[in-house]
Amino acid sequence: MPWACYAPHFAFVADKDTKNFEARCKLCPSAKRPLSCSYSTPTNLKLHLQRVHKWTEQQAKTLNVKEADGSSRSKKRKSVEDVPGAGDFFKKRVRQEDVDRVTDRLVIKQGLSHWIVDSKEFKDAVLLGCPSGLSVGCRQTFRKRLHGHFSKMQLNLKNKLKSLRYLATSADAWSKHRRGFLGMTATWLDPDTLERESVALALRRLKKRHTNERLAKEMHNITHTTYGVPTQNITKCSTDSASNFQKAFRVFAPQDPHVGDDSFSSVDVFASLDAPSDSDEEDGGENEDDHEPIPFDLVAAEANMAGVTLPPHQRCSSHILNLIGTKDVMTALDSNVAYRRVHDSTSRKLNKWWRKQSRVDMVALAIKEGLGVQLKVPGKTRWNSEFDGKKQVVEFLNKDENAFNETLRKANLDTLSNAEARYLREYVHVMEPVAFALDILQRDKHMYAGYLLPTVHCMRKSLTDRRTLDGKPLKCCDVLARTLLAAIDKSSRFGEYIDDVELTLAAILLPEFKLDWLEEGRKQEFKDALVREASQISLENVERDIRVASLDPPTSGAPAAEAAAADSAAKDSPDSEPEPELSPEENFFGFTFSKATTVVPNREETAAEEVERYLAFPIRAQGVGVKACYAKGPDGRREFPRLAVLFIKLITHLPTSASVERFFSSCGLRLEAIRNRLADETLEEEVLCAINAKYYE
Repeated sequence: MPWACYAPHFAFVADKDTKNFEARCKLCPSAKRPLSCSYSTPTNLKLHLQRVHKWTEQQAKTLNVKEADGSSRSKKRKSVEDVPGAGDFFKKRVRQEDVDRVTDRLVIKQGLSHWIVDSKEFKDAVLLGCPSGLSVGCRQTFRKRLHGHFSKMQLNLKNKLKSLRYLATSADAWSKHRRGFLGMTATWLDPDTLERESVALALRRLKKRHTNERLAKEMHNITHTTYGVPTQNITKCSTDSASNFQKAFRVFAPQDPHVGDDSFSSVDVFASLDAPSDSDEEDGGENEDDHEPIPFDLVAAEANMAGVTLPPHQRCSSHILNLIGTKDVMTALDSNVAYRRVHDSTSRKLNKWWRKQSRVDMVALAIKEGLGVQLKVPGKTRWNSEFDGKKQVVEFLNKDENAFNETLRKANLDTLSNAEARYLREYVHVMEPVAFALDILQRDKHMYAGYLLPTVHCMRKSLTDRRTLDGKPLKCCDVLARTLLAAIDKSSRFGEYIDDVELTLAAILLPEFKLDWLEEGRKQEFKDALVREASQISLENVERDIRVASLDPPTSGAPAAEAAAADSAAKDSPDSEPEPELSPEENFFGFTFSKATTVVPNREETAAEEVERYLAFPIRAQGVGVKACYAKGPDGRREFPRLAVLFIKLITHLPTSASVERFFSSCGLRLEAIRNRLADETLEEEVLCAINAKYYE
């Protein structure tokens, strides 16, 4: 009933029209006709009670409708108006640009085929509730708008990249359905908040062979010609270890006067990065090394590559770990016959399990009913998926080996022998640090170049410690542990990075690590090196060294303030409070939670004092420590201004090319065979607009 006071005596029947309704009196016989009443007043109901049921005037007064009470329709109207923004929504007139924006966003971000805009069903869905006269348009109209979005996105992104002092890139070549592509992404740290930002730069079609000259020219054209980014502003370019990429960066690397100099130091590294591009011409001396240098000018002339230069190269560390886990471990098979025998027999059984589960429905059903889950089937491109599959089997064996074997028998699969089960346990025990390191390095959050060396160092230390299991020497996989330790130090793996000065200083500049991961004999050496680098930075030029010319207004530095506030409670808490439980990653690295207090910085603080204060700084939590140390505070100042310059310079790039691999994965259905008729330029425009939407919307 519209009025609550009449609900005990009348029941709503139905609407007669928009202004009147019918109600049935509960005091009258059910066969009697319903009463007609207006939504605006209950007079008819009141008169019915007085005339038919002899209600007195005093009784009728108890049914007076208050001003606050209204009809259900007025309440509905009131509730709609009370919704924030509802009035504006109904007052707003849908325009053609609104329809275009919704259409473009749906097709671009969801990767729909362009012909869908011509379908009647799509048009009906988009135009539902819109005024007449609006239209979705056709494919040709949509592609014109797509080209406009792409041009706007490219212009905004170009201006953004020009404002950055340091950025890094990633590149990878990919083939699918008889088409080859070169994908490139860029990443940088926001100069004020130190939040990592990433964008997709290009998805270029590669025709013919993917030679080093072709790759070098395309990468140079993307960064230099398309976006106008100087090569010296790109700290590193990360790729996999493919020979064509390695040769491209070796041949077309910028000429460095320090190459081949045995007196090379960390000071030379930063001096060469800051030197102008024509500084090499001032050094007229010829290289007198015993080996003959690569004839760069001759190669460039023959390949029509004059002027093409590439930034320093960073080989993808996750790809290196994949090579260690797949290729290098094979050498252990050749050096130990017993290990090879048990490895081969175990692998045959596991592969048969995974193959039968994928192909035979009854086997998959028996495994699901017996174990509650399916077995993890490894992928072909990632070694850590194979490790995850073997680790799952070991977990089932450790939980209840008899129940696991019974499930295999019901599925008509062979069980593991005692020797094979022991081998599998030892294999997972030894390979776990490698798999964990791989998961760390290829993540996309809280990842910096400084993670590389501490991860490799802790992985090597963990492999050394894992040559025993349950206090006993490994029976099967000790040869595997020795092979892994030898592979890590190979020059084609991590050998060239272990003593890298830049990467070492990058790790020290991460509050999570500082000097803790280094051997005692090397701590003072790199502490002095950090002081030398910091002393070369003038406090007056800190912001100039961090950015070229900021196009965006500087932020208030809230992240740094939040980081400091988040840690203030920890610093003020009593010393008797127990330390927080370490996460698996903290256990891997061996983090310590220092209770050291900091000294209030002096405005005339020297570089050595700044480094000392940084090493004693207590905030070390992942992500929080970086912002607390280097991001801008509410007053516009940084906790460690000199080190902030070094941090952004050395840590901007990533140790892996995982970002460009995720870029290819995000292309999704756009690279399927059904979209092969899409023009190369249109495909690139759609993919980049989908990923970099904030630069044109």
